Amino acid sequence: MSKSNVLFVAVGMILATGAHAEDADQPLFTAFRSFCADTQAIPSAVKRAVEAAGGKLQHVSNGELSFPVSIMTWDVTVGGHALIVAAGAERPPLGPDKVQFSTHCQIVSLQDEAASMAPLRRWAVVPPASESSIEAIYLFRGEGPARVAVAGNTANDVDHWMMTLRRPQGQSFVQLIHFSLPEPAPQK
Repeated sequence: MSKSNVLFVAVGMILATGAHAEDADQPLFTAFRSFCADTQAIPSAVKRAVEAAGGKLQHVSNGELSFPVSIMTWDVTVGGHALIVAAGAERPPLGPDKVQFSTHCQIVSLQDEAASMAPLRRWAVVPPASESSIEAIYLFRGEGPARVAVAGNTANDVDHWMMTLRRPQGQSFVQLIHFSLPEPAPQK
């Protein structure tokens, strides 16, 4: 093996090891990427990913509020941190004559996951649409692998995503929601 090939293999091994070490230090980000982002927040895909990671189903709810909604929750441990993962879908009314289908994935940690916040913000790519000391909301649409910011006042007119980050008093929360284009409401 030539010196350049040995160097290439060595650098690759160092980078791979570093990525795993980083994941161990950022369990909320690791969980978000695996359970929410990689699954595109599709509840059946979230279920497969969480259960493959050893998650235990805690609750399933399918029903109607004033609109159809379904929710599943699991307890799972990632990087030694106990997390609660929820996934679901809903089709709420959007004005008097439309509905908007959405899927969502959220992860709650009952401890402060400060190390995961910067990678979550970088994952969003776009600047926050709104931000406070404990919450940041990102609105974007996908254009291939890129993310493009969506103005809050136009969000209901386009297929888009919303990511919310919260860190209230020693806890951490991340949510990813995909909103489909509005469609005509079913006739009654």
